[in-house]
Amino acid sequence: MKADQLGYSDIIDLLKNIDLAYAFKKKRLRYLRSASVNREILYLRNYFNTIWGKRGDMYYLKDPSLSNNGREIIHGLLGESDNAQAILKINQALIAPGREKFNDFFKLHIASKGAQKNLISILFDGDESLINLASNQIIYFKQYLPTMEKFDGMDESETLFSQCDLDNILHFISKYDVIEQNLSRDILRYKEFERDFLRLYREDVKVDVVGYGEISTVMRLNKNKNINADIVASESVWIWKKMPPLPSKEEVDQFMRLYDEYRKILTADIGITVPIQTARFFRHDTYYQVYAGQERVNAESIGNALIKKLDEPNANRLLLMILKRLYDFFVFNKTNSVMEIGFDAQLSNWALDSKNGTLSAVTGAEEIIYIDTSSPMIRIHGMEQLNPEIFIKSAASFLRPIIRRFFLQQVLDRYYNVRLVTIDLIANLYKEKREDLIDSFIKTTNDFFNKSEIGVVSITRKEIDAYYSNDAFIWKFYQASRKIDRFITEKILRKKYMFRIPEKIER
Repeated sequence: MKADQLGYSDIIDLLKNIDLAYAFKKKRLRYLRSASVNREILYLRNYFNTIWGKRGDMYYLKDPSLSNNGREIIHGLLGESDNAQAILKINQALIAPGREKFNDFFKLHIASKGAQKNLISILFDGDESLINLASNQIIYFKQYLPTMEKFDGMDESETLFSQCDLDNILHFISKYDVIEQNLSRDILRYKEFERDFLRLYREDVKVDVVGYGEISTVMRLNKNKNINADIVASESVWIWKKMPPLPSKEEVDQFMRLYDEYRKILTADIGITVPIQTARFFRHDTYYQVYAGQERVNAESIGNALIKKLDEPNANRLLLMILKRLYDFFVFNKTNSVMEIGFDAQLSNWALDSKNGTLSAVTGAEEIIYIDTSSPMIRIHGMEQLNPEIFIKSAASFLRPIIRRFFLQQVLDRYYNVRLVTIDLIANLYKEKREDLIDSFIKTTNDFFNKSEIGVVSITRKEIDAYYSNDAFIWKFYQASRKIDRFITEKILRKKYMFRIPEKIER
């Protein structure tokens, strides 16, 4: 349902434009703080009654010889009436809807009741609420605006001021500290409001499931086409991977730090291109849910989509581009005595940035982008920095002890081994229905390894077939066990099952 159909167009317009008002407020606060240490402004304040001459009923500055800096500060404090008018209008718009209407709006667009209450409190409760701070600003902006207009483009030697103007200037000087404190608190409180609101706001959108990984779901928000522009930046540019639930804020902080660090290492230290990324988390009753976000790439440019339409020469050129990136990983791990980086090189984790716009051919000159950063595999002195439990949380509860004891370390080790990572890449051609490419991929890979410093044992077709047969069995069993676990959780224990399970993954 469109928000403005429910009579919230005034709030939506306000939230679209409020950032501009706060940009002007920050600017005025900077001038206030500059004025507090500027000698010329201090002189104007301390000797106010002695610096004015009189012509008839009007007043002028006797000694208008201010420095450029002093002149700019005065204009910033008592001029720029357009900016002041914008602040006044936004403040009036903030006050107009009232507590009940804001409360109903948040109920519609903020899922968490606790967050709704917090946002209402920031707006309405106490002397330092946004509404109270804005109300105080309205009083003095209304009073000062006529005088502010005279300071726009001010020539101090020519401008004449009325007695009312002088009273306004004197009043401003007497309330200087109060105004500074008001703007300072207002800006800080708005940051609190903005942080929580933008993180939790939901427009009239639907969630599209883009794909399923073996242990996670990849989603994007798809905005209703009939709705006008979002009041916050469009979420449709992001792809979100729902991570397994985390039990504490400490583990959330650890994941967020490693998620960011992993990308920095890939881009700055190894030279791998990675999309812009972000992450968000939400508190539920007993756990935290983290969503790892990444800027969307063209779905048709992702390796598993490309491979379906490339002929053998072009497919092998794509493979060579990936192998060169794997070599970069290998060199980093070999030459770094402290840190190792793990990676998953299967085709669905790469995207081709084609400069000429075509996705039907690969020249090798294109840029290739690594898009699987949501499981930041970093080892320092051989120790995993990400809690390995995150990799088994989505497994059936009755299988976790077995996986933890017999399989977890083996699976993790695989992602730090270039040869095993490459075997996984080639074996997944079965899943992509391109087994016709397996023999040529093996030859291309072995030729590349022989010419590089990696020095691994050649890969054989027998290994590929055996690996995929075993891997397919494990993941089929894994998904079947999750369905059993879901049945037990929902039907017998009457609890919510936390994970999405794909109907069927083609293999």
